[in-house]
Amino acid sequence: MDTYSKHVLEGAIAGAVTGIAVAVLLLLVEPQGLEGMIEELLRQQIKGYGLALSEVEEVVKQVTGLVRTILAIAPIAYVLQYTLLGALFGLLKGFLNLRLNLGRVCAALATGATYAVLLGVTPLVALSRLYPELVGVIAKYLPNFQLLALAPAAIFTVALVVISATRGPWTRVAEAKPKEY
Repeated sequence: MDTYSKHVLEGAIAGAVTGIAVAVLLLLVEPQGLEGMIEELLRQQIKGYGLALSEVEEVVKQVTGLVRTILAIAPIAYVLQYTLLGALFGLLKGFLNLRLNLGRVCAALATGATYAVLLGVTPLVALSRLYPELVGVIAKYLPNFQLLALAPAAIFTVALVVISATRGPWTRVAEAKPKEY
């Protein structure tokens, strides 16, 4: 019998897979390119504040140091973040499966589509509508940034569907009964 905890576990596993994949993608993107992009974005954003050139350079220097630190811990943070998001979306999958009587795979696909819309498409559309100049800078450093932004949703959806449709080591954990003493 399916329970919400089983769906949450499946979502968390799919999220962990997504986090590992995103961490690998981050490692494949050139860190100097990310630093350059962030420096240019920062310069563009603080240009209108009337700061002296020396103040702007000081701010950029401080932020660049912070970015290096963030990039160093980002792979671990991604795994944790996507695992938690996966558990949350696993709860949605459980609701779709148990309350709305969608099949396991259909519920996983619907959950993945919701994930893609909420965490992939909506932020891209909002960014391009609200800050088109930022999109230009990002595209300069990451030509396929739209694909990179949608990759986590695609990875999560595929992982959730595979985990939902197949039996694997996670099945023993999800179906384990509590030990009695």
